[in-house]
Amino acid sequence: MNPYPQKKVITFNKHTDDFHFNVNYAELDHIPSNELAYIGSTNLSQVVLSGVGSALAKHQGENVEHKGIKAHFNMDDSGILNLVNVEFVAEKTVTESDDDSTLSKLGSTISKLFSSDAEDAEKKDENAEDKSAEASAEKNETKANETTTEKQNATEPEVKPKPKIVTLKEPIKSEEQVITLQPLSTDEFKASKAKITELNSIDKKRTERETALNNLEAFAVDTLMKMDMDEFSECATPEVVEEIKKLCADVSEWLYEDGYDSETELFEKKLAEIQEKTNPLFYKHWEHMERPDAIKAMKNMLNHSQEFLKTSKNFTKEANSEKDIFTDVEIGLLEKKITESESWLEKSIEEQNALKKSDDIKLTVESIREKMGGIDREVKYLLNKMKIWRPKKPVKKETENKTEEVVIEKEEKVEESQEEKPVEAETEKEEEVTEPPLQIGDAEVKDEHSEL
Repeated sequence: MNPYPQKKVITFNKHTDDFHFNVNYAELDHIPSNELAYIGSTNLSQVVLSGVGSALAKHQGENVEHKGIKAHFNMDDSGILNLVNVEFVAEKTVTESDDDSTLSKLGSTISKLFSSDAEDAEKKDENAEDKSAEASAEKNETKANETTTEKQNATEPEVKPKPKIVTLKEPIKSEEQVITLQPLSTDEFKASKAKITELNSIDKKRTERETALNNLEAFAVDTLMKMDMDEFSECATPEVVEEIKKLCADVSEWLYEDGYDSETELFEKKLAEIQEKTNPLFYKHWEHMERPDAIKAMKNMLNHSQEFLKTSKNFTKEANSEKDIFTDVEIGLLEKKITESESWLEKSIEEQNALKKSDDIKLTVESIREKMGGIDREVKYLLNKMKIWRPKKPVKKETENKTEEVVIEKEEKVEESQEEKPVEAETEKEEEVTEPPLQIGDAEVKDEHSEL
């Protein structure tokens, strides 16, 4: 998919010594004579080759075929033809020798014989009693091997080795002399670079001027069309609308008569005058168009915040002692923020509806966003606190520890007193603890308790 060939190879077959050749434009008959004059000289370069005879003499023989001297050219992305290299090319036919194949076959046969002898020697060492039988078997095997090899050699057809073609390349020294396109000197390069920079700046200024002209013309025409629409004309007083129409009409008339030849700065100045006059009108129109969506978004946020507030009240210390995530102060701040925002929104909507579209705006989209941001911060704070909240671990009080120590000390004292008392006292105490409650007529029990 290249627009022109990028590589070219020229082959010289008849030269046997050093020579030179010229590179020229060819097939220019289709170009008119007046255009050929702009091309100038059709001779591009001259290439001088040396070392041709020595390269040919190095590769001689019956099996060597000369393919000539090949000059490789390459055309870069700028369309300039460059000489890459020059080389002598020859092809040599190489075949495998029969001696090598015969020796390889003999070597394989001898290796087989040696391998069979080694195996037989191992068997002889292991079975010393059957030496005679093994010797006869060995002779039979060798004879069989000899007969089989002879049969194979007799039956196998002669295979002729295939010839191989090897390409030989020898570099040729070359010198290229460019005739038409000489490299730039230092001064010429600087001058060319300065000229390109100047052309770029001219293009940049031209683009800026055209952009300013198009912006002014488009804005004036678009504003005139919008002033005839009710949704825009209602956002300003009739006097302001007429003044804007007159200004846009004057600018359009000036452009069509003699304004196209003006400078960029004048176009930008005219555009700034119209924008300064129309910005308040377009701002009011934008506010009236965007306000319903902003009010709807705030009401949705207030509804969601109310639901979240109801849920959050269940996670206070009074409602749920185990999950006391929020404090009363935090709940009160969110409730206060929601209540204030609702009352502010209702009051602002009433005030704004009482005004005309051309009056100054009371309920702006930015003020609604600020109120929504305040509610959003409070809700996010409580949500983050709920995410990081963890139940408290039960901690033993100091009073409980003290009571446990007192109980332990009392038990130790009781045990010491029990060890000091005689055995009879212990039995009496056990009877006292384990006997059933007193019954009427039990005189012995009554006497025992009276004694105690």
